[in-house]
Amino acid sequence: ESMQSSVWVRVAQAGDAGSTVPVASSRTTKMVAQVLVYSGTDPGAPVAAVVSVGETGKSSAHQTPLVSTATDSWVVSLWSNKSSSTTGWSAPTGVPTRLYLGTSGSGRVTTLAADSGGPVGSPTYGGLTAVASQTGSMAAMWSIALTQG
Repeated sequence: ESMQSSVWVRVAQAGDAGSTVPVASSRTTKMVAQVLVYSGTDPGAPVAAVVSVGETGKSSAHQTPLVSTATDSWVVSLWSNKSSSTTGWSAPTGVPTRLYLGTSGSGRVTTLAADSGGPVGSPTYGGLTAVASQTGSMAAMWSIALTQG
């Protein structure tokens, strides 16, 4: 049993809206893919820093890692877990939720995306705990600091 988590970054180009993004796997897999769009980032380097952490213990509470930021950075926070019974997440208080997605059946994968809702105003951000509706066997969390344009 395993779980993988990846983040891809792309600066949108004219004509990207409504286009299809193909994803292929060499084996049968359950996958959740979220597309988050942020304007006002630096088009040459939209991401200042990315930090991820994985967990393999049984828990429903999962904490994002700390990421170094500029005081004007927005930070995107992502939580994901693998559990056959998770049907939702509770975001940390005061953190704007942007997207929740999940698969169904055994080995269900669910994800929650949120962000700081504005400039963080500090040199680090993270340590935010979201709670899944059920205990999972594996989890992955991300903190992504965006560079303002």
